[in-house]
Amino acid sequence: MVVVSLIIIAYNIEKSFFHTKKELKVVTYNIHSGLNKDMFPTLFDIIDFLRISNADIICLQEVNESAKAGFQVSSFKDELKMYSHFGANVVDFGLNYGLVTYSKYPIKSEDHIYLSSGREQRGILHTVVNIDRRKLNIINVHLGLSKEEREIQVKELVEFIKK
Repeated sequence: MVVVSLIIIAYNIEKSFFHTKKELKVVTYNIHSGLNKDMFPTLFDIIDFLRISNADIICLQEVNESAKAGFQVSSFKDELKMYSHFGANVVDFGLNYGLVTYSKYPIKSEDHIYLSSGREQRGILHTVVNIDRRKLNIINVHLGLSKEEREIQVKELVEFIKK
């Protein structure tokens, strides 16, 4: 199995700043448009799983937000009662398909970056939230399928992180 999604969280904790330990629960999940490997709809099961997980941050890949394929981003946001940041990697023929990051914390800034892609457009979703007056950078990534494509995309991701 090839891993084509990645989440990176940068959270700098200074012991002198925090009086107590801060733990975050993070879930990342490639939902495959709400379909399982047999192409059977599992969207409601995914929503239930995410609700029960009680995660602080949720990063999803292969999510739809369109009349043509369903308003998954909005459905998840309503059900989970979280803030959201969506970036469509694929916008074609009435289809918006890509990445979404949900957070229990208000979103302070957001950015969506396209990666060099061959077969299907891939991207990076950068979301910033403040937790206890500290900036949390969340980077939700969906990489390509081929090894060569992923190598190029990882280099682009590293360059983005350096900036």
